Order: sequence, then structure tokens, then C-alpha cells
Amino acid sequence: MLLIAPKWKGDLKMEFVHVELKRDTWSKPAKYVKSSEEAVTEIKKMIENLDREMLISLQLACSGEVINASICSVGSIDCACVFVGGIVRTALLSGASSVILIHNHPSGNPKASKSDWGVTKRLAIACHIFNLELLDHIIIGANDQKISLKEDYKELFDVSITELKELMTE
Repeated sequence: MLLIAPKWKGDLKMEFVHVELKRDTWSKPAKYVKSSEEAVTEIKKMIENLDREMLISLQLACSGEVINASICSVGSIDCACVFVGGIVRTALLSGASSVILIHNHPSGNPKASKSDWGVTKRLAIACHIFNLELLDHIIIGANDQKISLKEDYKELFDVSITELKELMTE
């Protein structure tokens, strides 16, 4: 801890902190992802049969090279708390140009919920602000079932000036 002696009366103790990425060694994602399908192939093995929701983000370079994968949330049987700022922070600190989200539905039904739509829309807006691209949000169900929100709900990925203005006035 670094103590700073202020020039005014009284003692001011200030801790300096920093944020850094720590690379885990237990997971080795594919080196390149050219499509959402390839991303699913790598992550599906890890999360498809879990008894609770798990949300993972893949951070990608411009070339499609996977920089890293991050577990963003582990929830319950039907929900997971998602902090969009944490996903964006990881992408920025990783030097990523794009992000793919993947999560499972323990029920086996990959149908997107309103909560899934909301997270996708909020993340698309946040990514837009920081010049990142949200490539897809994929939900994995049972028996190789999956849906791509990019394919089925493309409007969630489009960010309008009106939405940005509304965000700024909140």
C-alpha cells in the first residue's frame, strides 16, 4: 500500500489499485473462429449438460483469432445475473475487436427469453459505444439444439442514434 501525505490538514490514506487480466491455463479455446458455429463447437462441450446457466464470452481479434474466453456468469436453473460492463471491460482489456456470447439453458429448450433479449440489446449498445462488435449471442439447449439470436432476432444487434440518445439522457 502506498501512502500519500497530503498538503492539507489531516491524514489522507489512499490505496492505489489496478485491474489486470489473469490467463487461466485450464481452458484452451480454438485458435480461430470464422463463424458462430465454430464458437459453439468449442464451448458446447463445457456447458451443454450443466444443471445451471453459464454465460461465456469469447473475445476475438480482427482476424478471428480467439484471444480468450471468459465465464461471465454462473446462475441458477433458469437465470443468470449478467453485468454488461464486465463483459465490455474484459473485451477492452483483451484488445478484442469483437465478442461472441454463448450460454446454456438447463431446461434443454434453447428458446430465448425476454431477459436474453435484454442482455443482448444492452450489450450491443455498450459494444457500439466502445467500438466493439457483438457478433452473436448463442443459446445452447439439449440434443444439439441451439439458436443464434443474430439469425433469429437481428434487430437486437442494430443500434440506432435514438437508442444512444435515450441512454445518454437516463
